[in-house]
Amino acid sequence: MSTAEALHRGQESFERQAWGNAYSQLSAADRERPLDPDDLEHVAVAAYLSGRDAASEELWARAHHESLRLAERAHSVVAGGLRPMGKVTG
Repeated sequence: MSTAEALHRGQESFERQAWGNAYSQLSAADRERPLDPDDLEHVAVAAYLSGRDAASEELWARAHHESLRLAERAHSVVAGGLRPMGKVTG
C-alpha cells in the first residue's frame, strides 16, 4: 500500500470512528512520511481510543512540536494543552 493510500484509508477510518484501523493505517503512513499536525492529532486520538495510551501521549507531543515548528498556534495549543489537563492520558 502506498503512503498516500494508507493516509487516505486512515483518514476514512478515523471518520468512521474505526479507531484501531485508523491508528494502524495512519501509523503506517507516518512511518513512510511524517504526518502533518492535523493527521498527527487524528492518529493520537485513534491511539488513545484504541487503548494505546503511551503511543497517544507521544503522538500528542509530536503534534504539539510540529505545530510550533510550523507556527500553527491553534494546533500547538490543542496538542500541548490536552496532555497536562489529563484529557488524553487520563
